[in-house]
Amino acid sequence: MRCFWPYIDQRSVDLAAAMALNSRPLLPSMLDLTNLVPYFGKASPETLFHINSFGTRLHNFTGSPLCDQAASVLWGLRSLSELVAAFKAGRDIPETASASDIQFSDRVEVLERLVHRLWFIENPATPRHVLFQTFGWTCLIHIYTKFRELPLELGMNNMLARKVKVALETCGELNVLLATFPDLFLWEMFICGRAASDRDKPFLAQQATKILMVRKLEDAKDILAASDEFLWPERGTEAPVVTAGPAHVSREVIEISDT
Repeated sequence: MRCFWPYIDQRSVDLAAAMALNSRPLLPSMLDLTNLVPYFGKASPETLFHINSFGTRLHNFTGSPLCDQAASVLWGLRSLSELVAAFKAGRDIPETASASDIQFSDRVEVLERLVHRLWFIENPATPRHVLFQTFGWTCLIHIYTKFRELPLELGMNNMLARKVKVALETCGELNVLLATFPDLFLWEMFICGRAASDRDKPFLAQQATKILMVRKLEDAKDILAASDEFLWPERGTEAPVVTAGPAHVSREVIEISDT
């Protein structure tokens, strides 16, 4: 597999360490995070509609100022996913020779720094809503495996999946969240389910099953397409399957495999 992450620089390592240590990054970014268009490109009408809708849904449920941040992260996920598809099709290249150009690694760093603000709690007196934390941790798994092309079996991915599992397991309004944000949590459960340890997989699979049973989805193709609808709702059942391996639905639980 061709890797789109040709090197790991100090800031990349610093960001990964901040996640592992649950801390702020030590090294400041050299990139301008106040204007995301140079990194994510001009958002299409479909992307604008989707990210605005996502931000509004989050705000209506949480009232948190992080809603816009989460919407920007969704913009970045879609943008970088399209770039990766272009790289694989040979329509674009991830890195250029000019040091003044914005490289793919720069775009990934910007997205990671946006994600960091979703899950990191600097002041324990003002905790993050579980919606933002679980979204942030799941985004990191997606970034590491899809944009950095690091192995799914990486211990960091396993740790992130466990963070999501523990956060949801202790959430008193879990069923409300699943009913209110089924597209988001189905996406999260498939990504985390693949990265999780064997002891954590059943809980994540059970949450996915709750959503699928409400939607009355049993066909494997429809299930996998549904797991990608959070990123690409406009594609519906035609969405390419890029986030989950084979799945099987029973009346009790969906099995999420590692392949």
